[in-house]
Amino acid sequence: MIMPVTVSAAFTSDNAPGLNALSEGRTIEADGEIRPYSDHYFWPHFAIYAKLPAVAVPTGFTASGLPIGVQVIGRSGQDAWVMRVARQIMGMSGVCRDGQEALAPPGFQD
Repeated sequence: MIMPVTVSAAFTSDNAPGLNALSEGRTIEADGEIRPYSDHYFWPHFAIYAKLPAVAVPTGFTASGLPIGVQVIGRSGQDAWVMRVARQIMGMSGVCRDGQEALAPPGFQD
């Protein structure tokens, strides 16, 4: 199954709500709408609660250069299949260098 990773594209680090976002009741803008930051955890819960193998896969960048992606979820015990699908998606989307290393967003520093 292929699903969104979060409710919006990535946000810049200066807009990141911080580690205590859930306990502090912080919000973030998603598609022009103010939403609770905890909404970002909605999509990953499907795999977590069902104990299914899943991986977030980068698929491109927003117009401002921030990463976007999808979540690949497989059947129980199909971890290797999930990783193969993720690698294929990365290769097709052009965000992968030599089929292995994902490209960093413009201006990213380690």
